[in-house]
Parts: sequence; C-alpha cells; structure tokens
Amino acid sequence: RVVCQSRDMRDDLVGAFGVPAARARVIHNPVDADAVRAKARAGDPDLPSGRVNLVAAGKLLQQKGFDLLLDALARLPADRFHLTILGQGPLREALEAQASRLGLAGRVAFAGFQANPYPWLARADLFVLSSRYEGLPNVVLEALTLGTPCVAFRCPGGLDEIIQDRVNGFLAAPEDPADLARAILRAADGPLDRAAVAASAEPFRVERIVREYEALLAEAAGLR
Repeated sequence: RVVCQSRDMRDDLVGAFGVPAARARVIHNPVDADAVRAKARAGDPDLPSGRVNLVAAGKLLQQKGFDLLLDALARLPADRFHLTILGQGPLREALEAQASRLGLAGRVAFAGFQANPYPWLARADLFVLSSRYEGLPNVVLEALTLGTPCVAFRCPGGLDEIIQDRVNGFLAAPEDPADLARAILRAADGPLDRAAVAASAEPFRVERIVREYEALLAEAAGLR
C-alpha cells in the first residue's frame, strides 16, 4: 500500500508515477487536539487590539506565498486589518522590503520562528494560508482545532478536503491576491461560529487517524 496525505497526492502518484490505484490509499495527517489546545493556553501573544488579526505561519519560502499575502493585505482597509507572520527563512529581507514598498508599515509584523505558535493561532481572528501548493497542511488543522477560521488559496494539495466553505473558512482562486483579499473580507464580515470551526477538525484527530492506519495494516496483512 502507498499512503497519500490527500486526494491530489494520490492522483499525482497514480497519474504521473504509475502507482496502481488499488494500492494508493488516502489517510490524512493527524492533529493532536488535546496537546495543541494545552499549548495554546501557555502564552500571551502580542496582537494589536481593535484590529482584525490575521495570522500566517510557515518557513519564508516561495512555496508559502507570503509575497501574495502581502499583496492581498495591501488591498484591505488599512485601519481594520493587521497581519502577523510567524516563521523564518531566506526570503525574510525580500518580504520586509516588499511590505515597505506596499506601505504596510504598522500593518504587518514579522514575528520570526516561534517554538510554540499555538497562542497566536488561538487568538487570531483568521488564519491565512497563502501557499502556492501543499500536501496536507498541518497548520490549518491546528488552527481549526483551536476554533480559528481559515482563509486559503485553492492550491494543489488537500485544502479542499479540510476547508468547508462558510463552515470553517473560505477558499480563494489560486495565486490571486485580489481574490484572497475578497475572501478575507467575507470571513471578517460574517464571523463563523468558532465551536463549529473546532468541530470541523474532529475527523483529523490523531486517535481516529491511528485507527485508519491500524485498519490498513490489518487489511494488508490479510487479517480483515
């Protein structure tokens, strides 16, 4: 058996690499909900009051699309939205320069690597994923587990298997900053129920995913 994190990954393996479809099985990444929620209570992040706080996280690489996110932020009302980016990477200086060119001073904070990012995710109004492609992004599962709605590009990967439109977030056209800005506005103007957002992550709990692996191993061994 070949375990794939998402349907897109399975389809790539079957279509591009010739893996027999019967051998390719989708099992999503797990989230340890209890651990994430406990860690979220262990910090007090510095987020500005009186703003819609957007939080993004990831290594500062081209794949993660933070340049697209800055372009989207520049399209949002300056006095309403603030963005905090958690993460470090080789594009930090370029992104800071882009933010300066776009006139985003005071509207975006580069908070660097955080060993415990969960207090930021929990206290954000929205988590934003601007990736150009993904596998199955754990950080989205973690944000949802904490009740934080997510806005993301409908990029290659498993995001449409996680984000349910108007239930736990919104999806925007791939690599389209204007559409990402519109999705952020929709999410901010019609806040989603945070309890329902957290409930949407229940299918990804580690206890359930472990049972899926156990069932797959038993099947492969001819035990069921």
